[in-house]
Amino acid sequence: MRAIILGGVAPHIELIKNLKKRGYETILLDYYENPPAREYADRFYRISTLDYEAVKEAAEKEKADLIITICVDHANVIMCRAAEELGLPAPYSYHTALMTTNKGLMKQQMMASGIPTGNFCVLNSPGDPVTELGFPVVVKPVDNNGSKGVRKAETEEELSEHIKNAFQFSRTGQVIVEEFYEGKEIQVDCFANEGRANVLMIREKLKIPRASGLAMQTYGSILPAILPAGLTKKIQVIAQSIVEGFGLEHTPFFFQAIADNTDIKVLELTPRIGGGLSYKMLRDHVGFDVVDAAVDSYFGNLPEIDFSVKDTYMITRILYGTDGVFAEVKGVEKMKEEKVITSFDFMAEKGKRLPPIIDNWVDSRNRIGAYIIEGLDYEDVVKKAETAFREIDAVDPEGQSILWRIF
Repeated sequence: MRAIILGGVAPHIELIKNLKKRGYETILLDYYENPPAREYADRFYRISTLDYEAVKEAAEKEKADLIITICVDHANVIMCRAAEELGLPAPYSYHTALMTTNKGLMKQQMMASGIPTGNFCVLNSPGDPVTELGFPVVVKPVDNNGSKGVRKAETEEELSEHIKNAFQFSRTGQVIVEEFYEGKEIQVDCFANEGRANVLMIREKLKIPRASGLAMQTYGSILPAILPAGLTKKIQVIAQSIVEGFGLEHTPFFFQAIADNTDIKVLELTPRIGGGLSYKMLRDHVGFDVVDAAVDSYFGNLPEIDFSVKDTYMITRILYGTDGVFAEVKGVEKMKEEKVITSFDFMAEKGKRLPPIIDNWVDSRNRIGAYIIEGLDYEDVVKKAETAFREIDAVDPEGQSILWRIF
């Protein structure tokens, strides 16, 4: 059996290992020459996972039995389309993949399904009017990756400028403008099984201080999020509404939302595993092997969802580097030995040049690595995080620090 894996991101290392245990020969496709998962795959093609024809050609050439991606948003669309055309298994339809990667279609379906979300409008050209929205608002390409082209506008002048900028990042030529909400940003990781939503973990995203005009970005998360009991009940209702509204039968999914003391507004959702360290957090804190379950979801042969949440706290943190060549991370082994951090994952290879960070606006190209901290309570985990922040550094070949320190 042969499996085509779309994307060489770090979580796909675990995916490749899982597929090999199942007897698959693994063929990795990625745009970059040396993505983190490359050395774990049996073979590698340097192909963009967004190039449908190239992906399909590789799958046909290899006589693939499976095309899979578990944590790369836009590769989901390519995977589902190819699976439908080639008669291969998939966890959901091509239509569902489109609805959950195009922010305009996603918001329309949320509204139709009774999922609480902010008002919005979709623009087809920079000159289209923005109606029935008060300031501040957030401007986004409907199909962007990460935070490219995302800006906050508080005036008509800023709005016009940010709309023009967002259109430059949109492959489909559409931009969405939506209400901006203040509050805690939370991520809710779930798994749908037999059409039932299982809420696995709720964490608060740690925000990067915003420069003027910049929308919210995060550098890590803390688990569990501290929320009123009433909101926790609402989250379960929202999760089930997502499953029913988007036709999710067997798949991991998560949604991001803004929560205040009384209400929740869903920002976005996606039927996949969260990137970065999400799979580790689910495994270590929740006791749920989401990678294994995600592979099973392609075939619909999931067992009963079984998990047990630890009575501890976790913090994740992403390390960003700025304006230099990455050579080494210092202090990680010491922090592991002293039981300050439990794990560290690299997100960049040595020798990679990192672009400058301007106005606190980070890019995935600036990521060096990420670590997890576990503590007995909130105070314990925060104290460990402060220690790790002081002790861990990233340097260039001359030993000079290139670590971007947020505060």
